[in-house]
Amino acid sequence: MNIQSVRPEIVMEAAKSKPKSKTADNEPQSEGGVRDSYMPEQNENLMQALKSQPEVRPEMLERAKQLAEDPGYPPKDVIKAIANLFVPSARK
Repeated sequence: MNIQSVRPEIVMEAAKSKPKSKTADNEPQSEGGVRDSYMPEQNENLMQALKSQPEVRPEMLERAKQLAEDPGYPPKDVIKAIANLFVPSARK
């Protein structure tokens, strides 16, 4: 499943359809004073939005093919940096 293919307007629409609920004064609040809470209905709306998106994005598949054919990708400094994350004692 490709999460990045979800269009922001669908997510915002799903978030707007969140039902109002009464909460205690001591619940955590996010920015803007909106109380944080779990709403199964909102989760279902987001899952439906995600399911409506294509599984494969052709433009990203084409980009991946181009990068796979490029002998200089990924750059050596990126490979070294990743290798150092796995084996920090091997730095030279």
